[in-house]
Amino acid sequence: LGTGLQVASDDEDRADKYAAYVQGALRNPNIVGSHWFAYCPEPISGRGDGENYDTGLFSVTNDPYPELRKAIRRVGYSQYQYRLAASSDAPRR
Repeated sequence: LGTGLQVASDDEDRADKYAAYVQGALRNPNIVGSHWFAYCPEPISGRGDGENYDTGLFSVTNDPYPELRKAIRRVGYSQYQYRLAASSDAPRR
């Protein structure tokens, strides 16, 4: 069983980690984008090498994770305002 980049205790924690990841990128003026690893997680039975990371936006049955979907929308709808606010708080060089 793989743990992905960060271990999430449940779907709510996964959504919180997503928001923190994207908002961290938005706060950094040197980052111009971010992405999520996979649309769908790897099969529960694993790939040929046994890896079976649960890193998708959707389940293996193609169902969206509701908490993650809400976090994506919440962060996405406010990303420009968040980025502008973060850049105004950044120290000037």
